[in-house]
Amino acid sequence: MQTSELLHQVPLFNGLDEQIIDHFCAHTNQRQIKKGTMICAPDDVAHNFYIVQSGWVKLFRDTQDGQEAVLDILSTFGMFGENSLFGKSDYGWYAEAVEDTTLFSIPVSILKEAIKNHQGVAVNMITAMSEHRRKLDGEIERFMLQNAPQRVGCFLLKLVPQSAWDGETPCPPINLPYNKALVATRLGMTPETFSRALKALKKNTDITVKQSTIHIDDVDSLTSYSCQACSSFFPCDGDDEERD
Repeated sequence: MQTSELLHQVPLFNGLDEQIIDHFCAHTNQRQIKKGTMICAPDDVAHNFYIVQSGWVKLFRDTQDGQEAVLDILSTFGMFGENSLFGKSDYGWYAEAVEDTTLFSIPVSILKEAIKNHQGVAVNMITAMSEHRRKLDGEIERFMLQNAPQRVGCFLLKLVPQSAWDGETPCPPINLPYNKALVATRLGMTPETFSRALKALKKNTDITVKQSTIHIDDVDSLTSYSCQACSSFFPCDGDDEERD
């Protein structure tokens, strides 16, 4: 995937003039990261903003008793490092590649300059921050209202590419991290609960599971089951319409 093609698919860069996109492309570096490589640490000065092209990245902090608190796991088009654009000069968490991963990095200084000089970039950044807050609100709702299989289903729906949202275009296979315990931790459940939830999801929807690969044969079926306890249907991050 070319750099410009990737940027056009990231919400932060939606609708920007080609001249601005070309400016970002000129300062963007592609990095191949091996599984298990630490990309950054909490106290590292945040020089770069990252976009995941392929693979999986885990964001986490260490707790006082030596455990890992997983903040997020990011796949294609996931972004991290944007918090350093406003006030903080460090990352504040660890980022680790949990599979072989390809990243694009953009210097934070270039982004700050673009936000200052281009209204479209500034508006997109505000929109991205608003969507992030909306995402956090949605996660609180799901933790309160959804059972474990529904939370797993919701997680899978967020990995469905937009081209398959209409329910008519086949959804390509979804490859989870080899270590499914990461997904379980991210969803606030034990690995055992995650396994039981996945089995229940297979029973109640049209998904099949082969090792770390998920096949969603009917997006509408998965949506109906996973979203019934929520205030909105998938794709909830981009749809303001409430359920009837």
